[in-house]
Amino acid sequence: MRMRMFRTCLIVSALVIGGTVVKGETIDDVEKKIAELTKKVDSVTGKSTTVTKMDNGGFSMTSTMTGTMEMQRKGDEFLMRTEITGVTETTVGENTTKQEGTTLVINDGTYTYTLTDNGGVKNAFRVKSQKQSTDPLQAMKEMGTIKLVGEEKVDSFKVWAIEMDAKQKMPGQGRTIMYFDQKTGQMVKMISYSDKGEPMTTMTVSELKINQPVKADRFIFKAPAGVEVMEM
Repeated sequence: MRMRMFRTCLIVSALVIGGTVVKGETIDDVEKKIAELTKKVDSVTGKSTTVTKMDNGGFSMTSTMTGTMEMQRKGDEFLMRTEITGVTETTVGENTTKQEGTTLVINDGTYTYTLTDNGGVKNAFRVKSQKQSTDPLQAMKEMGTIKLVGEEKVDSFKVWAIEMDAKQKMPGQGRTIMYFDQKTGQMVKMISYSDKGEPMTTMTVSELKINQPVKADRFIFKAPAGVEVMEM
């Protein structure tokens, strides 16, 4: 999932997560840089891995999602395709269950289609696509307070680390840190923490490729035979 689900203000106390604060650079400075870098991007492809772990007494859950993402600029927006395979193991007491499934999401510029396959049961629906901000951090600012934590290294990427504290939190939810590549403006990692400061969900991006055109038919949704697309 690209997820836009991303934004950030510079304070020394942010060093607690290990970032290196850049003197004189503010969240506004970084936001402008990311916006300018995004304007130079016409396409993005890559792979993602998202791992979520929860443990609360007699209940525990581990979810691993791996997939691909493809985006192609069309005017001032991006068409999108993501394909995800997920495996979730849930333990309650001494009983463990395992679920596997796949999800396909395509935004063709008019509609966003979602196709799920859970144990052979397929469902598809679509919603009218909404115009997205060209500022990658805009959604983050709408959802909560953001601040610049500092600079770090994520694999081969030199990144800005940006923290978001959501206005409306789910029970047990804490802050989220997102890492943006300083060369492309793309998010290459995200960590969501619990309210106790423990990592809950970690998403990483690999094999990131910029400005390599994606074929137009990758953004055309075709429902499998026998599957009706429901309007949402």
